[in-house]
Amino acid sequence: MTSRSPDREDMNMGNLLASADYYPWEKVNLEAVIVPYYRSSVLIIDPIPLPDYVVINQLPSLVTEKEMLSYGLKADFHLKLFDWSLSWFKGYDPLPGIALTEFNLDMAQQIPVPYIELSVMPYKTMVLGVDFETAAGPLGIRGEAAWSSPELSYKTNEYVPYPEIKWALGTDWSAGIWRFTGEYSGKYIAEYTPSSVEPLIGTDLDFSQLAALLAIPGFNIEDYVKLQVGAFNRLYNNQLNQFYHSGGMRVEADFLYGMLLPSVMSLYNFTSRDLLII
Repeated sequence: MTSRSPDREDMNMGNLLASADYYPWEKVNLEAVIVPYYRSSVLIIDPIPLPDYVVINQLPSLVTEKEMLSYGLKADFHLKLFDWSLSWFKGYDPLPGIALTEFNLDMAQQIPVPYIELSVMPYKTMVLGVDFETAAGPLGIRGEAAWSSPELSYKTNEYVPYPEIKWALGTDWSAGIWRFTGEYSGKYIAEYTPSSVEPLIGTDLDFSQLAALLAIPGFNIEDYVKLQVGAFNRLYNNQLNQFYHSGGMRVEADFLYGMLLPSVMSLYNFTSRDLLII
């Protein structure tokens, strides 16, 4: 799937949790997990130049309020040549959103000067997922799909994303010192509607357009800015389009008995037509 963090091991970093396993049958494993505290992923916002009138409040590294409890259940089924699992999660998404927490407009100046305060805001969601892994000769095959539905509505909370369905299908194959890995992933945005405004962050404010909007009777500038914040969240979460498709390929080699492991990876987003080679 998609992850955004300057730390490449972010998805594997430890967390405070309690877990319990139960084996009712030889080929079935049931697991329950409780996460009492919230540790968010890192939002890559610092490299983006912010206007002087925009301030972003970040979360602490660990949020310990008692209402930040998350929990999940997972059932693993180990069949002959085929493993699959079903999982359910209810709690706070590791990737938080950004909320508009304060807005002021100084009308005393010749050109109205805004002040916008944004805060990184966790949101609660429910996720139902399924995954599998099997092999066809030397070819390893794996796949997964997940449906996520936030508890609060995106219609009234600009930091909450749309419900969505994600899926991925991958394969790997080894030959001598070489290993090839390929993956396709996709996403469908439920209840999708096109964004009517430009994202707040990443675009320059057009003061002449702002003055024209303020001249419209009944126009609410704060509601408009909230829509712009919501548009940025949609941009960050890849929800500006109804469908997303991407593919990737990784080639690795094993030299000197594992002491030298060069690799090259390419990712291509068919929706945005972006190519990344690492």
